[in-house]
Amino acid sequence: MLTQSLATLDRNNLEAFQATQEEELPKSKTTQQRDFSIGICATGKADNLSSLFRVIEEENLPRNFILKKLILVASGCESSVLDPIKSLSIQDRRIEIVEEGKRRGKANAVNEIIERAKGDFLIFINADALPESGSISHLLEAISRDDGAGMVSGCPIIRTAKKSVPMARILELMWAAHNRCSLELNHLSMSNHSTDELMVVRRKALCKLPQDIVNDGAYIAGVAKRKGFGIRFCNQALVTVDAPRDILGVIGQRRRILFGHIQVWKLTGSLPRTVESLLLISPLLAIRVAVKTMASIPKLIAALPLAIVTETFSLLFALYDSALETERHRIWKRYQS
Repeated sequence: MLTQSLATLDRNNLEAFQATQEEELPKSKTTQQRDFSIGICATGKADNLSSLFRVIEEENLPRNFILKKLILVASGCESSVLDPIKSLSIQDRRIEIVEEGKRRGKANAVNEIIERAKGDFLIFINADALPESGSISHLLEAISRDDGAGMVSGCPIIRTAKKSVPMARILELMWAAHNRCSLELNHLSMSNHSTDELMVVRRKALCKLPQDIVNDGAYIAGVAKRKGFGIRFCNQALVTVDAPRDILGVIGQRRRILFGHIQVWKLTGSLPRTVESLLLISPLLAIRVAVKTMASIPKLIAALPLAIVTETFSLLFALYDSALETERHRIWKRYQS
């Protein structure tokens, strides 16, 4: 059971920590107890929720890391999905469920998590994402050994089994370029952007989100960067994510994301550094990212023309939305995978 496993994980970590103290070893970042929380935002059917809790249950945490709280904000979720989690929360008081009868926007859900979190670090996981075994531990280790890091994001990979080959290639190209860009910026210590599918944030770097913010990860990263924290990327922390299954879904999703980046730019004064924004900020670096992406996965070259057309339409729609200052993207539209 989740409760038993979580308790066992924490007990083993705490006993190991106490043993080091009994041996009177000098304190360091590797021997101090590090508390953290996990926050999950879920909505609708949340079919992935049980699998996600199972991954958390089976995660072998790094030494001395203690899970203090697991917060689930469920917005308009079906009772059949929440009932098993509610049963677990009765047995383990660290599991807290915040139910919202209707969706109020992800920013509201993230703020609820921030208010309830305990510990030095807070891990955010989207309910429709599924971290691979060890990914949570990789994030915790990465941020704990880098005192200057305010947040570290994972490396998204997409499910493509149910998609047509052309659509799968476009999505694979977009995410491959995204991850390559994140890796390059990580090496250059230039990143000010974090993907919110899976990320860990240092408590001192956290900030409350404006209610209408669309891209929560990008906003938190932008504010943390402005505070002087480093924004890192961990390509070992793999997380599988759902993606739209048709071209209209891709344009709709990219329209929202690009609108969110423009929104973050207005609020923080800095445009999130992604492949598309690098074309304006640092064209040579953007070209280098594109070349390395194509060289690593040559089969994606054929998808480039359609990907460019898709991104162009998405950007035009995003600019239109930004000019109107619309709230249409505040509550995310869900796309079936």
